[in-house]
Amino acid sequence: MPALPVRHVADLLPAADFTAQDIRCVACPVHINLEMEFVLVLAGEVVTCIRGAAHRLHAGEAAFILPFETHDFASQGDSRCIVLAFSQRLLPALQEFFDTRSPCSRTFCVPPALCDWIVHALPASGAAAAPLEAVGLIAPLCALMSRRCTFAPAPAHTNDLFLDALTLIDREFAADLTLARAAAALGVTDKKLSRVFHREAGVCFSDYLALRRLSEAGNLLRAGGRTAAEIAFAVGFRSVRTFNRAFRKHYGVTPTAFAAAPAAALPFNAPRGGNRA
Repeated sequence: MPALPVRHVADLLPAADFTAQDIRCVACPVHINLEMEFVLVLAGEVVTCIRGAAHRLHAGEAAFILPFETHDFASQGDSRCIVLAFSQRLLPALQEFFDTRSPCSRTFCVPPALCDWIVHALPASGAAAAPLEAVGLIAPLCALMSRRCTFAPAPAHTNDLFLDALTLIDREFAADLTLARAAAALGVTDKKLSRVFHREAGVCFSDYLALRRLSEAGNLLRAGGRTAAEIAFAVGFRSVRTFNRAFRKHYGVTPTAFAAAPAAALPFNAPRGGNRA
């Protein structure tokens, strides 16, 4: 019997092929992306927390975040960093690399010459990078990561139940979805789904569901045309008060203030094409 094809996270849901952001004094609440990310610090100090583990990055250091990993960023004083987010489909060899490896370390040093080259090679603000340009920016960091970070053998493939749960959340997050209902839809017990989801994502099912709803709420508020109350119900909250409280706790501002503020004044987690937290 032929081997079953490996299910890749990159093939599960649509994600942006490539986005790049040059950010000063970054402040980004906990979120989850479909894309892989590199965070390269150019000046100052940035702390990123990945799956609950804090990593302090200084100028000339980078960290990587895999798809569906909870993470945040926070500047320690004045800082500047480049965030490159990309689908692993751009680099099939990278996708194959992580099929058999699990990261033990996350940070690595980047030579000054490469930092300077990346800054000058970034697409202009708002401009899309051609696929070859995107690969040219990503590939040197991937090579450094593979040599300077440590890895352990990974399971043969990501747990299928986890991938099915991610698909269900992305499709049904606006409905009255709960752990119990998700488990019933997937044909497993609550306990099993909770255990597998936390092991694979590093966050519990309900927290991930809340992050997904809040991310979509941020996207809709920035798009305009709907009230905060309408958006609250549209993304799955059952009470405007609960939505307002959760939104302010996550973003640091009320939904109304978030919608009215210019993008540059908001915390860094701006909606990017295909980005889903």
